[in-house]
Amino acid sequence: MIQSRDSENSFFYCDPPYTSDLGIKVHQGHYEGYTHQHLERDLTVLSQIKGKFLLSNYPSELLMDFAQKHNRYVKTFDKSLSAAHKSKNPNSTKRKTEVLVANYPI
Repeated sequence: MIQSRDSENSFFYCDPPYTSDLGIKVHQGHYEGYTHQHLERDLTVLSQIKGKFLLSNYPSELLMDFAQKHNRYVKTFDKSLSAAHKSKNPNSTKRKTEVLVANYPI
């Protein structure tokens, strides 16, 4: 789909099912089965587009290698897992890290 809609004026927000090869536990729900091979395929497509993209995911070696190899912009966010979880246990430090990767300055 990306390739069929790509132009210099296109913008793609990509939010595929999250994967991780860094020991982060991932629950994909009904997207179960999306693998690093699928993410690698999608990153290959994004490396060839004319338009802009912003992709969100968990940190992974695959994603960081892609960003470095293709000189992509990366922004990392570390935040509490959820407000509801924290209210049940105020001393909880459960956190998650999300990464944004783009082919333009974020």
